[in-house]
Amino acid sequence: MPQPLRPLPNWPDVPRDRLSVDFYPAAEPLKPYVTGYNLYGVFGPEAGKRELYFPGWTTIRFSFPQTPWRVRYGRGEPETVMPMAVFGPSATDLETDSVLAGISVGFVVLPLGMARLLPVAAGHLAGRLTALETLWGDAEELMDRIAALPDAAAIPSLLDEILLARLGPPHRDEALVAALARLLVDQHDIDTDLICEALGCSPATLRRLSQRHFGFAPKLLLRRSRFLKSLFAIMGQEQGRWGQLIDPSYADQSHFIRECHEFLNCTPSEFLRRERPMTVLSMKRRAEVLGSPLVALHHPRR
Repeated sequence: MPQPLRPLPNWPDVPRDRLSVDFYPAAEPLKPYVTGYNLYGVFGPEAGKRELYFPGWTTIRFSFPQTPWRVRYGRGEPETVMPMAVFGPSATDLETDSVLAGISVGFVVLPLGMARLLPVAAGHLAGRLTALETLWGDAEELMDRIAALPDAAAIPSLLDEILLARLGPPHRDEALVAALARLLVDQHDIDTDLICEALGCSPATLRRLSQRHFGFAPKLLLRRSRFLKSLFAIMGQEQGRWGQLIDPSYADQSHFIRECHEFLNCTPSEFLRRERPMTVLSMKRRAEVLGSPLVALHHPRR
């Protein structure tokens, strides 16, 4: 049975006449484990538009919509978003119909944070929604604490407090996970053999690490990272220049377009032509505050 919608928080610093997005850095001890905090205010004439979000890591979100909203991973079936939801890591687009009005607060759990903050493997959550209360028994209480804040500016200090209190002990593979996370962001021309050599681990260990902490097999992670770097490189560029800007490991531009169909379920041209007001706002503000416009390319701090 769908959960009842909650009243909107009465936060004076969230505009009620337009879309708004903001990001806040997490406390220093949390930066290896979460990307920072986000706030989405969906109001005004552009609310209600369908958005197409990039593949990324696990996101925990507390939502206060005035109407139910749904999301769809890739070619899957639409799912209604719970008020307290875990959006599993994705290797495909996440399409959503924005609510007509609402507020959402959340944060992205980096691969290094999965074992510290959640009791299940990333692979178990991948490509689907999960009710947060099935993983965190106090999720309802946390939702109440967020709703009771006097304004949105108080969000980061509360989430810092919540996450620092529940941060678990280091995982035995933490150094390997951190090294793999850096390779996915920093390296362009690398394969699984080179990763095993760089990490000093076997292919079996690499597969286990990837599924447990990242949610997918290492080859898929490398392809996703390469695709997102290339897609970001062509944004705002003439199509005739794409072949010079995409990763040189693509056989040709057709290869890149096929990968776009796999990861975003459309061609690059179709994606770039699409109206994505919330996505555009989010990328701009995220880059200003957290340093990267895309979650999957967020540079880990350890």
